Amino acid sequence: IKAAVAKALNDPSTQVRLQALQGVAKLNLDDQISAVTRMINAQEISVSKASFDTLLSLVSSGHKSAVAAALSDIKKTTSSTVKIKRIDEFLSQNC
Repeated sequence: IKAAVAKALNDPSTQVRLQALQGVAKLNLDDQISAVTRMINAQEISVSKASFDTLLSLVSSGHKSAVAAALSDIKKTTSSTVKIKRIDEFLSQNC
């Protein structure tokens, strides 16, 4: 199941990726944190928003430091000022 969820995170279908994000949260797949943070930069707003929801779930499950580190890394390669601001807000409120 974990491998299927990980594969689905890269699916071209928005709906499949959204379901995969929910799967990461429900299964507490901390090994997928970096993949989830990369999805913040998805063109689909729904996928970007869902990635933050999944990260919040992972923070709540005890993976605060791993999420914070992954967000700091992805922030370096994010060009959207709106998404950078959202990352900063998430970090200050949850990490």
